[in-house]
Amino acid sequence: MLTESAAREALQSIAENDYTPPEGIEPSAFAREILPLLGSVDGELRERYVYGTLHRWIVHRTLDPTVIVELSKTLCDSDHLFRDIGAREGDSVHMRSFSVLLLSPIVYAHRQDPYLSAKDLDRILSKTVAYLDREQDLRGYISKEAWWAHGVAHAADVLGQLARCSELDATQLVTMLDAIARTATTDSDVFIFEEDARIATAAIEILKRPEVARDRVAGWLKQLVPEARWIGELPHVHHRYANARNVLRCLYFQGRDAELPDSIAAEIESALASLPPR
Repeated sequence: MLTESAAREALQSIAENDYTPPEGIEPSAFAREILPLLGSVDGELRERYVYGTLHRWIVHRTLDPTVIVELSKTLCDSDHLFRDIGAREGDSVHMRSFSVLLLSPIVYAHRQDPYLSAKDLDRILSKTVAYLDREQDLRGYISKEAWWAHGVAHAADVLGQLARCSELDATQLVTMLDAIARTATTDSDVFIFEEDARIATAAIEILKRPEVARDRVAGWLKQLVPEARWIGELPHVHHRYANARNVLRCLYFQGRDAELPDSIAAEIESALASLPPR
């Protein structure tokens, strides 16, 4: 098994050579070998070198599409995306959050030159939604050594990429919207590392799809609006209100830049106006 020090040396050399695999390294075998290091507590190794190399090799098709499909299946298993799922804290969050993040370039690469089947796309969608529903460690930035967790933001990025896939139907798009609503109204933490903006970006990509019925948009927005401001146990009721309000604000301002249809923009504005008063 490749040690972290040996992996860092090899990956640094690859990065310095514009991510060209050096002589003696077969990309597919090397990708499988470094995959466990997505869970490293060394933020620089995990994010800059392991994730950075795999991202580049996926997007630029250094890896064969059949290998990327295999990788997508591995990332969604119990040792990666769902390792210790439900834990509130702990180092395993890195494996979960960077497994889901690596699904994003996998879907992006498919959008440029399709290679995923409808079954592959549906598996990535369902696993990402399940991850969002089950992840309890909502930390963003952790420390100068460990760098980021940021699982919610990473999962939102995957949903945003999926939303751009023409193969997805109305049912799948609504499934993602409902998952976003559940995440946007979590009451365990207040998002402080721009998770709200990343959530809104994904939602906007879904709302732009004509397959999503306009009346379904209004119903979805109602899921975000709390019925009351202070009814419930503190601080949880405040967390829920703050998250919903911040996501709605992001939807409003980002939606204007994204040129959402006027009818949807009006629904978002109405949802904001219906927030319970402070």
